[in-house]
Amino acid sequence: MELPVLTRKLTLKDDLTQVGRLIYLTDPYIFPYLFDADIEAAARVFAEMVKGDTLYNFANITAAFVGDTLAGILIACDTPLTVASSEMMDAYMRAGEIVDEKFAKVYKEYYALLEDEPDGIYIANVSVDPKFRRRGVADALLDAVIKDGELYRLETVKANEGAYRLYVKHGFKTECEYPGFTDVPCLRMTRRA
Repeated sequence: MELPVLTRKLTLKDDLTQVGRLIYLTDPYIFPYLFDADIEAAARVFAEMVKGDTLYNFANITAAFVGDTLAGILIACDTPLTVASSEMMDAYMRAGEIVDEKFAKVYKEYYALLEDEPDGIYIANVSVDPKFRRRGVADALLDAVIKDGELYRLETVKANEGAYRLYVKHGFKTECEYPGFTDVPCLRMTRRA
């Protein structure tokens, strides 16, 4: 059953720790590796990234609410973009977490590659709190962000059939398959105007 969902841009007054948890949930390979499967450490770091000049800056986040509860987020930004490792490392320090060799690996094999994105809009993350999945939250987020006349790109893990069906429903087509982080099969998808 679909729920009444309100979407709007995230503000710094919203629950940034919950935003951090939702970001963590978007990738079952990269973020558990990066944070040793510690969702609360990740939530603290991502909450700091939301405040800083990073891909996860609040200006790039559309939030979905069911009542007063943050139910989901979508992170999208114009490309090309710059992914400054120093800004991300500063967020780790502000959160009281240590930057180690795992960060360097993830930055090199994931974040740095985002700087090569061609012009358009890159959808970096779509995440719905597990309590609200299959209830129309992700649809509402995509409806709020996607505008006709724009070129959108995103990537999804091939095995995530629910995400794949959602993106196809919203007009995305598979551009290619590639070995993602740790060689997990991923799909690059595009939605043209």
